[in-house]
Amino acid sequence: MYKKKIAVVLKKAAVRIVAAAVFTVAWRALSAGSVPYNAPVVFSGALCIAGAWLSYLRLDGFAARYKKHASPARQAPKKTDESIKHMLDLSPEEERLLSEEPEPAENAKLGLYANLLAGTALIAVSFIFR
Repeated sequence: MYKKKIAVVLKKAAVRIVAAAVFTVAWRALSAGSVPYNAPVVFSGALCIAGAWLSYLRLDGFAARYKKHASPARQAPKKTDESIKHMLDLSPEEERLLSEEPEPAENAKLGLYANLLAGTALIAVSFIFR
């Protein structure tokens, strides 16, 4: 159980670090060498730390509401044939175990850890390679 969570956190952090590396190379190429290497790395690390803060707020119950009213296209779908749902006789716990996607709170927690890991790694690298 914990190995899967650690693997998810490491994958998310690795994706963020690779994206920061690509951003650093692109920034360096577009600035024609006038910007030091650690400036875009610090910026990427700060973005990751800001993402961790937003994940923390999401865990605390904060949710950004972009629209006051739901558009007709985004309304809940109408109920269809209920007989398909009754074919499997599973408890709610078993249904949760069958689904591979984590719950929103757990997903926010994993994102928080991944952002903290990537942000601290990027900022540490920027201080090491000044």
